[in-house]
Amino acid sequence: MADVGSQVPLTGRAVTRPGVRPRRGGALHAGNAVPVSRGASVRAVNTIGKFALRVVVLAVIMYVVTRLVDGIHVLGNDGATLGTTGTYLWVALLFAVVNSIVGPVLRLLSLPFVMATLGLFLLVVNAALLGITAALSDRFSVDGFVPALLGGFLIAVFSWIAELLLPLKVRG
Repeated sequence: MADVGSQVPLTGRAVTRPGVRPRRGGALHAGNAVPVSRGASVRAVNTIGKFALRVVVLAVIMYVVTRLVDGIHVLGNDGATLGTTGTYLWVALLFAVVNSIVGPVLRLLSLPFVMATLGLFLLVVNAALLGITAALSDRFSVDGFVPALLGGFLIAVFSWIAELLLPLKVRG
């Protein structure tokens, strides 16, 4: 017995089923249906994978910055499952979330200063985001404005280099 939902009625109009959309370039006919969730789930997995890769790269960048800049410290948790690596991943995830949520608001509010300084004020915004991350975590500390400014600059430069080398863009 044929599936009633996959037949084309005599009127010539396609029968639509819940959760199914027609393939590109045509009406919905028998054998021409693609589940809606498949494309969306592939994009979601792709986005999550790129975000995870971005967090791992940011953790490596944070490690390098803590080694280069005196005044930026990550207190590793050796007793945890992932040890110090997990601490760097946690700090990178926290910084990514702060940068994604608070960053656009700070950049918008500081737009007049950014325009007046021809973009140099964005270094101060990056330092502020680093300071906010340090305030939210007990495992990450920034000792002052100058280390935060230098750390924010290095994170921006290393992230830019990483985006040139790796497919890190999360936006669709």
